[in-house]
Amino acid sequence: TQISEKNNMLLQLFAANGYKSKLSFLIMELVMNEPPASSQWANGIAVRPFIQTQDEQVTYQTDEEASKDKGYHELLSYQGWVKRMGMDNASFDPGLWFLACNEDEVAGVALNLFAKDSNTGWVDHLSVRPAWRKRGIGKALLLHSFAEFYKHGIHHIKLSVDSKSLTNAPHLYESVGMQTIQQYHIYRKII
Repeated sequence: TQISEKNNMLLQLFAANGYKSKLSFLIMELVMNEPPASSQWANGIAVRPFIQTQDEQVTYQTDEEASKDKGYHELLSYQGWVKRMGMDNASFDPGLWFLACNEDEVAGVALNLFAKDSNTGWVDHLSVRPAWRKRGIGKALLLHSFAEFYKHGIHHIKLSVDSKSLTNAPHLYESVGMQTIQQYHIYRKII
């Protein structure tokens, strides 16, 4: 069960009834009034769009490999990942997915989506394989995503991130101008 940080009464009720929270997420946002800064790519890294019927497996493998160090992540089968990412929905837009590559090797991915009802771009998954971290690839993918959203008239961007991310992801997002607008906790019944 997920509860907003602002709902003190419900937080207390859950705690009193044996529920514990070991996981908190931040909702962060950016409103762009002008084009974002340009991406600075590490030597040998280039970005390209996701190509349907070609990149599904490598994107899945990259996303899952990068997620292994999340304490809460449960590895997904390929079919489970396809469902989680909404690839079988009519609203799926592969034009909002980007791969950072060193020649034929995918170093990281930005898997974004557009929520038409709120005119909001969501950075759904930003994943960099462990061997490629600390080279600015995540930041470059993020800025590239912002630029693509901006080109399409989408100026409101959001994401959800583990508040205690082992890769210090909230700091990365703050460094490009994103701000925390909400925090929520995941509760589980302790038996």
